[in-house]
Amino acid sequence: MQTTSTDLLPYLEVNHHSKRWARDRVLEVLCSSRSFPSFSTVVLKLVHLAQDDDVAMDDLVALISKEPGLAANCIRVASTSRFSQGPVSSVADAVMRLGTQEIRRIASSLGVMSRFNHLRVSVDWERFWLHSLLVARLSEQIASAFRQSNGMGYMAGLLHDSGKLVIEHHLPREFETVMERAWSRKCGHFTAERDVLGLDHTQIGAALCHCLRIHHHVRTAVWFHHSPTDPRLSTMLGGDQGFLGAVVGFADALAHMASEGIGGERVITTAYYDLPEWKILQGFDPINGLELDTERDLAEAEADLKAFAN
Repeated sequence: MQTTSTDLLPYLEVNHHSKRWARDRVLEVLCSSRSFPSFSTVVLKLVHLAQDDDVAMDDLVALISKEPGLAANCIRVASTSRFSQGPVSSVADAVMRLGTQEIRRIASSLGVMSRFNHLRVSVDWERFWLHSLLVARLSEQIASAFRQSNGMGYMAGLLHDSGKLVIEHHLPREFETVMERAWSRKCGHFTAERDVLGLDHTQIGAALCHCLRIHHHVRTAVWFHHSPTDPRLSTMLGGDQGFLGAVVGFADALAHMASEGIGGERVITTAYYDLPEWKILQGFDPINGLELDTERDLAEAEADLKAFAN
């Protein structure tokens, strides 16, 4: 079923009627099925299947083999020095070496990145995806400290800044103004976007997730990762009380602290334990310990990017 403007309007409220032109341009882009086709059935099934740590390897192999591009990428990643002492020649061998968690990461990452490879953007493409992969890794770890891992944290981290790419490609002059204003005022893109466009990349990213048929918890996390205390979260049907949004927001802050400017957006002026996202997470009962090593995660995100980009 094709997405309509009526479906997306709730995400794209503007802060002033004079900015409706920006909303209408975004609606035009997102409602075109050619702009952002939804994920393949194989990728969606694989992400779901790989949530089960007890899944039969034969089932994973059979599903991956249905999509030649995904199969080739799994073999390529499994052949890298991180997982192998030599070349991998079959999907079955790749699955055995990678394990279910890594298979889920590969399927999610390649599924997301392929949705955007047609965009012509002037931003540093590699730096953008490096930041996204780092936030995805951190989000998965943080979420797993409180809830059983299900891949939503990783997916939300990957997609958290996707709205920026839509702005950059389809509203390039306004994007340059946003960049200049964020730099001169030291306010971050989120604030500058609302000044220039009347809406921001979190709203556009959430609407895009709707178009891609992404789970509503991921969609909400993308929407509110810069504002996890928004009162609307408590009234949303089937919501998670802002948990995943706080996870992604906290992971985003850690990513900027680990490598300043890697994503070019958020301005951090406080210690992590004073961040509102961290304070929200303290309201949830942990089920596992949380030991973060952002330098290690950054190195692994760099290795992921190199493997996925080849």
